[in-house]
Amino acid sequence: MSGKVPAEQRLNLVRVRDFVARPWLPKRDNRDEFPTPSLRLFFHGCHRYRRPRRGHHRRVGRQQATAQSKAAAKKASDAKKKAEDKKKAAKKNAASWKSPVKKYTLTASYGTGGARWAAKHSGQDFAVPVGTPVSAVHTGTVVKAGPNGAGDGPAYGNAVVIKHSNGKYSQYAHLSKVNVKIGQKVKTGQKIALSGNTGNSSGPHLHFEIRTTPNYGSALNPAAFLRSVHVSI
Repeated sequence: MSGKVPAEQRLNLVRVRDFVARPWLPKRDNRDEFPTPSLRLFFHGCHRYRRPRRGHHRRVGRQQATAQSKAAAKKASDAKKKAEDKKKAAKKNAASWKSPVKKYTLTASYGTGGARWAAKHSGQDFAVPVGTPVSAVHTGTVVKAGPNGAGDGPAYGNAVVIKHSNGKYSQYAHLSKVNVKIGQKVKTGQKIALSGNTGNSSGPHLHFEIRTTPNYGSALNPAAFLRSVHVSI
């Protein structure tokens, strides 16, 4: 024996090498590719199948449980953050001031004189169509609500007065509908009424005042006040 590998065995080894090195080639029947049982066993045992090691399934189960736990923790964290952001936004909104109506045209301003008023104009008029939603300019408590200017006289028509935490009062007049009651708590931007043309009114609009008391005769310049709380109109 010269120690040389027989030709048939060399051919089989070359076939194994070519098949392993070039897996993209079309697969053929194993019996044709590996004619001897020993080569078929070698191929199946080493290249096509590996038996899972001991503890493999338990390890995979632990990994899946860990992944599920992390996903649940992330979901809970996201929900907590969302709730905190919502709470911060609500707190910020409560501390802010807003315009009483969204789309409007400014007409008669504070201090304007004329035959329509017994004294100078005590508020700011926002020309809007009848039925426009009217919102509370700031968080507060309703202290007046109803017809006859809510107690301030028929010239105001249907009206609402809200007391705010800084000691100021906001009044909304000439309303077509009142949606709040005395003693009710309201938030910034909450709808309290619908605009109208009631009382001493020359056309559909919202009459808006800022007062130092809930009653007529204590009005401040509402446009200047709104600017002081960062609301531009």
